[in-house]
Amino acid sequence: MITGIVILLTLLVLATWLALARQRTALYCAFFFSAWGGLDMDIGVHLTAYQIFLAPLFIVTFFRSFIIRHSKIHITGGVSLSIFMLFVIFWSLFQIPFIPEQQVTGGIFRTPEIRSITQIVMFIFSVSPVILVPLILRNRNELIVAGKVYLSSVFILAVLGWIQLFVWYGTGTNPMPIGLVNELLSGDGAARSGVYWFKELQIYRMNSFGGEPKYLGAYLVVALLIIQSVLLGEIGRASCRERV
Repeated sequence: MITGIVILLTLLVLATWLALARQRTALYCAFFFSAWGGLDMDIGVHLTAYQIFLAPLFIVTFFRSFIIRHSKIHITGGVSLSIFMLFVIFWSLFQIPFIPEQQVTGGIFRTPEIRSITQIVMFIFSVSPVILVPLILRNRNELIVAGKVYLSSVFILAVLGWIQLFVWYGTGTNPMPIGLVNELLSGDGAARSGVYWFKELQIYRMNSFGGEPKYLGAYLVVALLIIQSVLLGEIGRASCRERV
């Protein structure tokens, strides 16, 4: 547990330095680790590498842009997004007095009241890239780099996933079970594997460090959508040039 806390604090210091000195690099790091749900640690709150890099960046950017510089950004559907965010926040707060008391394992952060507050913070983190990207990435080329960073990340996860399956089928031992990093860092929880039977054939479910297998699949779908969007944009621009 102590080793895990030291690693966590080290990453947090690095993420804070990047947020203060190199915001674009910090955002790229967050994009890279967004698919690595298996790089996690449970300290009463479930933390991932993505959240560790995103949190300082969001806080620093918020104070610099809105408190100090009074920046304004124009986001498509910004009014609707603001109304939706306010609804989620106030609805979560409204329910707190009516939440029944229950004994929950996992520490004080798992109690219903604290979890209601935590989910507000996590929700803000979830939508924060919508605000951060227009503030930090200034042009199309930087946005393309961000997409390439994400694609590279998912490609690495996919390669690790195939290595995982080769080793798993070859030795009968899963080298990257779900929860492995949390177990190593916190000494808590138990690593587990995704396995199911098809008639008499045992099927191993790839996850590498993407967390649950379904999450790894979702990250790959997002990668394919990014590729299709870029290709459609290139086709559209080529068509416009031909007309001109």
